[in-house]
Amino acid sequence: MAGFAFTDSEEMTIDPITFFNRFHSGKFSPAQAQEIREIMMVAIQNRDITRDNPAESEQPEPVTIAEPVIVNNFPLISGVLPPLTDDTIISGILTHDQFFTKKCDEIAEYYADHSDDAERADFVKTAFNADYSEFDVGSTRVGYKTTDTGLMIWEGSSYLSRTKEAGLSWEAVATYIAKLIDENRYLNEPTLQRNTQNADRNQLVIYGFKEHDGVITMDCSVGENEFEAEILRTDDNTPYISYKDRPIQFTSEQAYDLEQFELYRTPVMHDRNGYYADDLDAGDQIRLDGEIWTVVLKNDYTIRLSNSEKTDPDNVQNIYGKWQEKLTQLGFEFIPQSREIETPVFAEPTETTEPEPGDLQLTLFGEPEPVAQKEPKPRTKKQPAAISLTAPTPKMLDYILRAGSNETKSIERIVAQFQKNKTPAENADYLRREFGTGGRGYK
Repeated sequence: MAGFAFTDSEEMTIDPITFFNRFHSGKFSPAQAQEIREIMMVAIQNRDITRDNPAESEQPEPVTIAEPVIVNNFPLISGVLPPLTDDTIISGILTHDQFFTKKCDEIAEYYADHSDDAERADFVKTAFNADYSEFDVGSTRVGYKTTDTGLMIWEGSSYLSRTKEAGLSWEAVATYIAKLIDENRYLNEPTLQRNTQNADRNQLVIYGFKEHDGVITMDCSVGENEFEAEILRTDDNTPYISYKDRPIQFTSEQAYDLEQFELYRTPVMHDRNGYYADDLDAGDQIRLDGEIWTVVLKNDYTIRLSNSEKTDPDNVQNIYGKWQEKLTQLGFEFIPQSREIETPVFAEPTETTEPEPGDLQLTLFGEPEPVAQKEPKPRTKKQPAAISLTAPTPKMLDYILRAGSNETKSIERIVAQFQKNKTPAENADYLRREFGTGGRGYK
């Protein structure tokens, strides 16, 4: 920059420093501008010395110019303080989105849809808040502040008492974030693995489908054995897999998942018992990697899980982006007992009794007073609907609906579904998937 200022001011009557102050200083932070001025002043002094002593200039002393500070191929602009070059600190600042106007998952989503470096830089510029922001990266106090041209970062107990500092242009910030995303260091996602211990040794669990060269395979497990299997079909087009030289047929729900993948490439997004990840709410508990996690926050882009048995920072896990699919691939299992079900859908009706004479009712002040006796209102008896000899009777319907489908834990899934305040159409679609195309007899 100092060289540009010298070149641009050669044909003008003003000196280079004045020229820089008028036309270029606003592009830099105060610390950066002052550093450029000092470089220019030293250059002017050396030039004047050379002009006054031309003989000495024939064999000038070698000038040592400090190499620019480079961290992971990114140039850092440093002021008068020592440069901040610790990659752990820099990446920690760029991934700490507590104060961001756009969170890391939103930035990652934008990067997935936009590959142009200039567009990314413009987007990242709007993601950082404009305030002085300070926080801890590990045990180190750090902070950042935005400028028109980039991001100023520092290390120290506060901005005024900072001990190290550096500046990144917005282009460099955008490129640095892209590097972190490529290295899977940008989003704090769990490193959990599936836990198949104590799994039903005869139950086929599907985690997701894939297609390559027209062949559909799936990640699955039977008991504690995890493997990838090609999907086969019988002569009547029934899907199955071959496991240890024996066929395993799909359940009606698994066949539905496969049909949705073949038609729309829709991923599997429910656990082995049929609970959909998208239906999880704050307060629900799931079993993941053999441990119990509680849902703290859920939105379209993120789900946050907490584990009270772990210590900070391992007690919180965030899954970003297509978290429903990722959670299923990790093998989550919803714990129905974690959701309080006030009135079971299929519970028997409770009997109501009138208060006996002499019963007491407490007032707000604790003084008892007799309950006013009222004449019982006559209850009209419901008339049974006229039905044909072939129509199912109410008793038959009660029996069928209270038994659920032929799949295991069906009734628990249905009860939980009807506690989610879904629309009748959504509940009907769920029941269609739950009951499938199978059947059951009635005596």
